[in-house]
Amino acid sequence: DLVRPRVLRSECQSPHSPIVGAPDELDRPESFRVGTASLEQLVDNLSTLTWDAQTTLDEVVSVLCTSGRFANYGGFMEFPVLGPLEVRADGVRLDLGGPKQRTVLALLLANAGQPVSTERLIEGADGDGAPDAARRSVQTFVSKLRGQVGDMITSTGRGYEFTPMESSVDSVDFAALVESARSLVAEDPAAAGDELRAALALWRGHPFQDVDVRGLLDAEITRLNELRLVALELRVDADLAAGYHRELIGELEALTAEHPFQETFHAQHMLALYRSGRQAEALRTYQQMREMLAEELGIDPSPSLRDLELRILEQDPALQLEASSSVGRRAVLVADVGVDA
Repeated sequence: DLVRPRVLRSECQSPHSPIVGAPDELDRPESFRVGTASLEQLVDNLSTLTWDAQTTLDEVVSVLCTSGRFANYGGFMEFPVLGPLEVRADGVRLDLGGPKQRTVLALLLANAGQPVSTERLIEGADGDGAPDAARRSVQTFVSKLRGQVGDMITSTGRGYEFTPMESSVDSVDFAALVESARSLVAEDPAAAGDELRAALALWRGHPFQDVDVRGLLDAEITRLNELRLVALELRVDADLAAGYHRELIGELEALTAEHPFQETFHAQHMLALYRSGRQAEALRTYQQMREMLAEELGIDPSPSLRDLELRILEQDPALQLEASSSVGRRAVLVADVGVDA
């Protein structure tokens, strides 16, 4: 009975606090309704208090303000991980707390839709030398995170799980856009290129770049970086098919320098040069690639790259773009903001 809506109005200042109704509802206790998961979270959070004569109203209110989203509050949340880790609610960036709390969130986001054991969260937050109180610390971190994202984080018995619900995780969105564009490259290359540019624009840096997870996300980071290379290759293929070979030459020179062993970029560079009437440069590009592979790795180019060299040498008409593909050319941005290695 001590915790009245007027107190909550003054204490829970954030518009994304779980203890929030519409402004004209804050004086009506009946307006505060909570889902089952939020009740479970509230019990967990209140259990972190030491209940004695010194427990103050402020402490209770503080726990209530971090105890999950009430049912009458809604908002779109974003979880960007392709760069520094962030959480945004309706475009407003939220405070994610200290490094260890951010690590717990990163592990939950990287395994969205799957439970993450408490032991794994402890390993990520505290490493092998985890203190005795590490389990309680992880519970506290999760409780505070739930105060920001509500019922998207739930208890699974042996750990916790993040479920995106009505929210956006940019790594998931990126993968979906790439998959969608893949089927468009052949039938509508211009549309595919635009979709892939939108996907690549989601990248703001290295995945989870400001989070120390002690190697636990190495596999996920590698997967995302490899998928980004696939997206780049597909986007260049789409732009080549749309007739933008001249515009691509400079970008492909940079991509082959950044990824010297990525033969797809070398093949695309050769094709862009050849279609631009620069056969000699296309052949010289192949020779430089062959010499580099022999010197660095002691191997020859792949059969497909050797075949492309022969077709360029023989001026295979099939390498030229069909006339219909170059109709309706328009200005297009082909370069993506680079992600430092």
